[in-house]
Amino acid sequence: MNILEKLSSKAGDRTEESNKAVAAECLKQPDLLEDIESGLLSDDAKLAADCAEVMTNVAMENPRLIVPFAKTLFETMNHKNSKTKWEAVHSVSLIAEFIPSAVANNLSLISNLMFGDKSVIVRDYSTDIIANFAGVGKDEAEKAFPLLRKMLYEYEGKHAGHALKGLMNVVCKLPEEKNVIAEISEEFIGHKRGVISKAAKSLAKFIQTSC
Repeated sequence: MNILEKLSSKAGDRTEESNKAVAAECLKQPDLLEDIESGLLSDDAKLAADCAEVMTNVAMENPRLIVPFAKTLFETMNHKNSKTKWEAVHSVSLIAEFIPSAVANNLSLISNLMFGDKSVIVRDYSTDIIANFAGVGKDEAEKAFPLLRKMLYEYEGKHAGHALKGLMNVVCKLPEEKNVIAEISEEFIGHKRGVISKAAKSLAKFIQTSC
């Protein structure tokens, strides 16, 4: 049986279990990912969404396995189907540190998703792409810093927790920005949302004890 026929939408499975099983097969036989890549480009939106989810599940276990499919995943980040889009963005966030050149070449796409997509999930994972990209090196951190800093205040700070985590990577690569980032952490420590306050406290502690 073709691996695509085992996906949830093809197997009549309304849960994610079939896709998880396919991801497990792909981890054992990485060559199967070429078929999954072909499904990403399918006109069948449900099939594309399944394939994107498989890519994410594989990336969670072994991100390097999906690095060869980064180009297709970037193309899929513009998909009209919301689940396909957010799974593609999630997948790229998990491999961003391994594909810095590809991320740099797609900064316009990523920033458009960060600051303009209607999906909270897409905006979160787009921010995570930039956050992980920032940890690669000085040049990457310089590109990421203004985007993460801006994201702190977009959508009433809804994505600030993700941006603050990204600033941990920035401060190590751009020590000259340490004081500025320390001020940012202090600003958000008293935030009304616990997850954001916690991220700010973690950033403040990180600045004091790391890098």
